[in-house]
Amino acid sequence: MKPSVLLLLWHPNDSIAGGFVRVQEFLKYFDEVDVTIIDNSPTLIKTREYKNIKIISYTTPQVIKKIYKHSYSFGRMFEWGYALLSLIRLGRKELKKRKHEVIYGPTGDNLHIFLAGVILKKMFPQRKLLLDVLNLEMPEGSIKQYYKTFKEKNVGTVEAFLKTYSLAFLLYTEKKLIMTCDFVMTVSPYMKKIISEFYPDKKIDFTSSGVDIPKGMKKYEKSKKIYDGIYVGRHTKDKGVFDLIQVWDKMIAQDKKFTLCNGRSLPTRDKRSTYLSDKIK
Repeated sequence: MKPSVLLLLWHPNDSIAGGFVRVQEFLKYFDEVDVTIIDNSPTLIKTREYKNIKIISYTTPQVIKKIYKHSYSFGRMFEWGYALLSLIRLGRKELKKRKHEVIYGPTGDNLHIFLAGVILKKMFPQRKLLLDVLNLEMPEGSIKQYYKTFKEKNVGTVEAFLKTYSLAFLLYTEKKLIMTCDFVMTVSPYMKKIISEFYPDKKIDFTSSGVDIPKGMKKYEKSKKIYDGIYVGRHTKDKGVFDLIQVWDKMIAQDKKFTLCNGRSLPTRDKRSTYLSDKIK
């Protein structure tokens, strides 16, 4: 009989996060494992690309989507709360029906994934809990400095407070409840060392992030061009791509020789994109 895993998942509808990309890569190696995934609808997992995968979906209510239009932070907060309840409800139902040996939260840095995994483990203590913990550090070194970075970017007081203290609460919760896990995965030897301050080192391992080049995709020769900067990341406000455009604006004002290599088309939200177009490849 194949081992069976219950995978707790959630993805933002406005973008695909790096943790979700890791999931897609991991599933390619689950040929000998029966996997049941609980994910918000519409799921981004293409079941035809994998073997032995079953999807259980839950739908975010329209009222929460309306809240997003008025406040992104409050909308995300309500969506996470609903996702937490849905993961617990559907996970409990699935674990009572099938004997999944492992409960796996591959994006354990999301508070609702982490808490859902811990709560289901409490309900079904005989099942193993595996969580990916991608970060246990406060950006900028402290809560005060992290909050200050939002204010410097003219983020509203309420939004800055919610973003700062929701992350602080997540990190505090993970550190307090991480012992509930039977095993922890992370992304680097450095993060393994950080996590080992709160959790037994022998029960931690890491897998470096990366993706395979799709079949049929043109393979390029190594470029001999020299760029002054390379941006690799999601084109979203939270990842800082618009801050990067502002920085690059100041750099080329000092010296027009600077060139930035960008992974895809330049975001159109910044009007200076036209002015910078010849300085970003």
